[in-house]
Amino acid sequence: MHPKLFKSTMLNLLRHTLLVVSLFLISLIGWAQSVKPKVYIDPRGTRYTPQQFDSIQTASRGKPIAQMDVIHKENETQIIFEVLADNPVDQFKAKWIGKQLPTFSLKDIQGNVYSNTSLKGKSIVINFWSTTCGPCIEEMPLLSDLMAKYTGKNIVFIAPAPESAGRIQKILSKRRFTYTVLPQAQGLISALAVEGYPSHFVISSTGVIEDIYTGLSSNSQTNKAMLDNRLITAIDKVLESN
Repeated sequence: MHPKLFKSTMLNLLRHTLLVVSLFLISLIGWAQSVKPKVYIDPRGTRYTPQQFDSIQTASRGKPIAQMDVIHKENETQIIFEVLADNPVDQFKAKWIGKQLPTFSLKDIQGNVYSNTSLKGKSIVINFWSTTCGPCIEEMPLLSDLMAKYTGKNIVFIAPAPESAGRIQKILSKRRFTYTVLPQAQGLISALAVEGYPSHFVISSTGVIEDIYTGLSSNSQTNKAMLDNRLITAIDKVLESN
């Protein structure tokens, strides 16, 4: 082989080798960074291992944990967190339970008016829902069965939703739902500051909000939707007090 050709070949081989080594080192550094141990740090600066943090989550019993920041150090990833004092759902319930249901007047799909005045003296179960809420649609048959249990009782089951009657009817054509649906109910939804669907309100015959339940419950074994027994208990309680 000609000396110049040999020299050129060796230089190319060296460049290729250096490139491969560089790529390997870069990937090694990236891998090392990705497996850096995580440490959780609270506002007081106390450090917790992932296992200790799991214990904190369990002990918090539903209180929200806010992740404030993530800091990548050379030897660890620091996750700054804070356990909030109150669950927002608990705050919402505390704000409204024991208060009068705000004044409202809404029409159902057939044009019948439902209001505080028309429902005076009756207990009310309200299901706030939306056509875009999967759990709301999933629980419709369960709520229909619930309503059937109280046939002939002094209680009304209504389901306000923010959407138009036309949009709602597309959903109802495919689902069994016997609650009285009240379209375009954004006024009442805003008055109560309802942020999550489904939300269930149980109202006494005097118009007082007695209980509130949010979300959809599920069977821990089958993972199928189920009614919250506390909702049934609350309904029975307001009927007993009539």
